Amino acid sequence: IVDMSAAPAALATGGAKVGLIHDADASYTGIATAIIGDINSMNYTIEGDVYMYTNHDSGSAYTGLVVYADTSTGVYVKLVADFDANNRLRLYNNQFSMATFSYSFSNSIDATDLDTVAGWHNLKVEVKNVGDSTSYTCYYDGGLLGTYVDSGTDRGAHGQWGVFAFGGGAAGLPGYFDNLK
Repeated sequence: IVDMSAAPAALATGGAKVGLIHDADASYTGIATAIIGDINSMNYTIEGDVYMYTNHDSGSAYTGLVVYADTSTGVYVKLVADFDANNRLRLYNNQFSMATFSYSFSNSIDATDLDTVAGWHNLKVEVKNVGDSTSYTCYYDGGLLGTYVDSGTDRGAHGQWGVFAFGGGAAGLPGYFDNLK
């Protein structure tokens, strides 16, 4: 937790403090992930204000929310704002290990009609188990992005929630978060 003045811009609906995660020395290849909660949690919603970058100097750079993180399987799902030349949000699963970069569930969400100016934006993900599938209903600044279903054999069926930041290059990317619920 740092003073709000440390963030690139103040969040009008924030308090004096803001959450920060950062792989400052890129020892984890620029990825910073913080998760919390019961590993057996399922059918929940996470929402929060996330500072998002546009065409960051380090190239690939994005922040977002994590759901169904399970360190016993090494897999988590994240919704991130990837506002570089691709101008998209992405919902996909990932490995905690940097040795494996496989995505068995991946959705690119076009951001052409969204406000993608660098700054504070609200993300929300509702995650639910439906039979042998997991559905992810995603929102950006209060607007529905869509519902995406993972029916894969290695799908997440429960897990913790949290925040995510990634920045290519030696300095990683500071991820700022507030009003998480």
